[in-house]
Order: sequence, then C-alpha cells, then structure tokens
Amino acid sequence: MMYVEIADAINDKILTGVYQAGRRVPNIRLTALDFQVNHNTVIRAYDLLEREGIIQNQRGIGFSVTAEAKDIIIHKRKEWFYHELLPDVFRQMRLMGIELNEIWADYY
Repeated sequence: MMYVEIADAINDKILTGVYQAGRRVPNIRLTALDFQVNHNTVIRAYDLLEREGIIQNQRGIGFSVTAEAKDIIIHKRKEWFYHELLPDVFRQMRLMGIELNEIWADYY
C-alpha cells in the first residue's frame, strides 16, 4: 500500500536526521507532490505515523517529529528484523549449508 511506503520513507528520513525531533515534517500537500499521490494517501500515512507516536499534529502549525520517534522506529524495525526477516535468512542458510562463520569471514 502506497501510504505505508510513504510512512516508511518518512521513517527513513527521521532515522537519517533529515527530519529531526521537534521539527516539522513537510505539509500534506508538499508530500503529496513529492510522491506524486493524492493528498488522501498522505493523510493515511500521516495518520499511521501519528498513531505510532512518530509524528504529532499541532493545530495551526502542522505535523512535527516527536522526541521518541527515533526510538519507536528502531524498536519497530528491530522487531520486524528479528521476527520476520532473520528466520527466513537462517532457513535459507540451512538449505544452502552456509555457516555463520562463513558470513562473518566474508563481510568483516
């Protein structure tokens, strides 16, 4: 769903410091233009981010990044990594007979 992709892109920008805690994120109209989507799609993305505690709406000012945003995003992504991605990676490693020490030697 496109609104989830927009939310993920905003999360990436928060993690990389493009959008910082306490600072505003672009308004809905500008974000819609950037992603070339209907503004309703951006509204859904911002609603999702707000429900997750990543951004907050300040009436008359717009949406800004919460102080806890980075921690929330990292926690959520670690959960996904540990519970969704890693099990499949380990399954693939078992199927191909790859040992952890091989990976470690190749990349470090």
